[in-house]
Amino acid sequence: MSDTHFWELRNPTGQAKLVLSWNVFSNIDKLLGVAPRPDLVLDLITIGGFDGTHWVPIPSELSEKSLTGGNQNSLIDGTIQSTEVVDLSKYQAFTLMMHNIPLIDSENISQAITPNGDGKNDTWIIDKIEQYPNAKLSVLNRWGEEVFNAQNGYNNDWGGHYKKNSETLPTGPYLFLIDFDDDGKIDNQGWLYISD
Repeated sequence: MSDTHFWELRNPTGQAKLVLSWNVFSNIDKLLGVAPRPDLVLDLITIGGFDGTHWVPIPSELSEKSLTGGNQNSLIDGTIQSTEVVDLSKYQAFTLMMHNIPLIDSENISQAITPNGDGKNDTWIIDKIEQYPNAKLSVLNRWGEEVFNAQNGYNNDWGGHYKKNSETLPTGPYLFLIDFDDDGKIDNQGWLYISD
């Protein structure tokens, strides 16, 4: 959300559907902040309404055509509208913002892999990790030695091999550490069991 680019209402009353648009001069990249995946920004964009305390997401959808006649919305030119009628008296201003990025908790992280080639659990799967292209992951053995790491994102493709070679790690528990946004803070950690 933005504290510099917004549409302010003066003495709003009534209800209406909201339609917001942008063009090349709107600096939408600054308005939305850093997107986890730039190619998914349009999937995450929504209208935000300021209720006097917080910016609140308002259910919205991209219009089929932009107000300037473009056939497709883009970061350069586009239009979004609320999916329902909005009570204007509840908000002081509106802006464009992004939906919350899906959180990844322990339920989204596979706790075991069996890299035996049977097509089941052959790689370590972290559901929704594609939303975090700057993620850093480390897997350590019981002596604290790093046996795997991924920098700048992870593709759910690690099959329990030692570092970059084809040697499969021994059966046992391994500690994983994940920094989702590369800010130097561990956001999730736990145990991964490798078995054949």
